[in-house]
Amino acid sequence: MSLIWQQQDVEFRREWTGKPVEEIEKHAGPVVEQLTPGAGAEIVHAYALSVAEGRPFGLD
Repeated sequence: MSLIWQQQDVEFRREWTGKPVEEIEKHAGPVVEQLTPGAGAEIVHAYALSVAEGRPFGLD
């Protein structure tokens, strides 16, 4: 995970950890797409799920 990803991840998680996955996905999509162009819906969903559950997420 790049430094930019890590910084964005920390900021995003501050606001969204613990909220419903469906709500997070709506806001996570543009963030994930900006940081990982071409990322599919499956990656966005996996990221949103990890945020909701407070688990780490990596694209390595």
